Amino acid sequence: MKKFSLFLFLLSFLLQAQAQKQDYIPISISYYGEWAYHPGIKIGSEYTFWQRDGKEKPNKDRTHLHSFLVTGNLGFYVHPNNHTGITLTSDVGYRFRRRNGWRIENFLSLGYMAAINAGETYKLDANGQAKKVPVASRSYLWVGAVFGWGQDLAVHNIPIAWFLRHTVALQVPYNTMGFAPRLYIDIGLTYCIGRSF
Repeated sequence: MKKFSLFLFLLSFLLQAQAQKQDYIPISISYYGEWAYHPGIKIGSEYTFWQRDGKEKPNKDRTHLHSFLVTGNLGFYVHPNNHTGITLTSDVGYRFRRRNGWRIENFLSLGYMAAINAGETYKLDANGQAKKVPVASRSYLWVGAVFGWGQDLAVHNIPIAWFLRHTVALQVPYNTMGFAPRLYIDIGLTYCIGRSF
């Protein structure tokens, strides 16, 4: 509960910072699949802390946009007969957007992961008797890299962007190996609340 409260605090801080610096608040929702086929959902927001327009070619008037941003995300997925995963992450990275709205992005990700066991889990008490654990879970550090592409439709005066992102992450510590690799796919939309054109 404390970690979830911390997430809500950080998300409200991020949204408040956006309200002060930007005239819109981007909210993302996506299909969030662990190894692509373990289904889930992810919500988040982002804050652009630096951006610059640039010329595509010195003799052209078409411009592109370089941005550095930070995100806050809450993800949930189900790995059947194994665990239910909850991820609370923040990404910092770079986005390049062409004038036509097509974009690519790369982020470094850091956060928290909880894996809630599927099925029944038992623990030995002080007398050596097996007792059922009602909600057995494990906590992990989450470290990853995100690679994505998509299109920002704001260039057509539509406050929506679509994206496809791949995340390669390490779940640390994990059993005797010390870490477990994880692969996630995000397919979703970002809606910019209050964006004016």
